[in-house]
Amino acid sequence: MREKQLEKAFQMYLEGASYSEIASYFGVTKRTVINWANKGNWKKRKKQILTKAAIKADQKREEIFAKIISDLEEVRARLVPVLTESSPRSFESGANIFIKISELLLKYRQEGQDVNRFVEIIFNILVRHPKVGPLLIKYKDEILQELKRELK
Repeated sequence: MREKQLEKAFQMYLEGASYSEIASYFGVTKRTVINWANKGNWKKRKKQILTKAAIKADQKREEIFAKIISDLEEVRARLVPVLTESSPRSFESGANIFIKISELLLKYRQEGQDVNRFVEIIFNILVRHPKVGPLLIKYKDEILQELKRELK
């Protein structure tokens, strides 16, 4: 069997095809496919590929959360002076919002939740703020699209 066909068979295996399905596709017996799998170390190779993919996904998730934390710090740095100049109630509201966002970020980070959902939750919390809320409502769709684009 040519090398390209063996790699095609391995690719099918990676995608979840059974030995019987691979055998049917190539017109060989299931035993032949099992022999290919044993000779080619398919199980070991699949495990290595999945491990590398998991590591890359974890690294990407860490990069995304680092960016979110950085962005949240920047938002906080911009909001605190504005809120400090406002009434104490507004500052307290802003501080509470930042605390809630931080808590949510930690929760989502620990649970490995969907980042897009996290961004939507942040917006829903910020929308409740009396000064920030109206601006976010006005530009919510634009901002969410931009954040989702950045986080991909």
